Amino acid sequence: MKPEKICKILNLTPEQLKELQDAAWITWNNIGYDCIQANNGKDIPRNQVIEIVLDADHIVSNNPRLSPEVHGALKYVDGYSEQKQKAKYAAMKLAFPCSRYGM
Repeated sequence: MKPEKICKILNLTPEQLKELQDAAWITWNNIGYDCIQANNGKDIPRNQVIEIVLDADHIVSNNPRLSPEVHGALKYVDGYSEQKQKAKYAAMKLAFPCSRYGM
């Protein structure tokens, strides 16, 4: 999915999309070492990194100065559309371009 489409679906500007991606990377930098250690030091595939970063509000708790728009794009709301879920995942794929992450 192209960045323009991600922005449209998540109602973000390109700058806010970059903020989201930077926040995801900061989050991985904060929790990634522990995750890799828990995986016996083995690399972790990108899809699992994305799931870990998006899980349990890690992005919000590791980035307390997120703009309200980015914070809103991360919130789960009843009836959250599959399209928004796919756009959020596509944004994370842009933030994490490698197939595996490790030490």
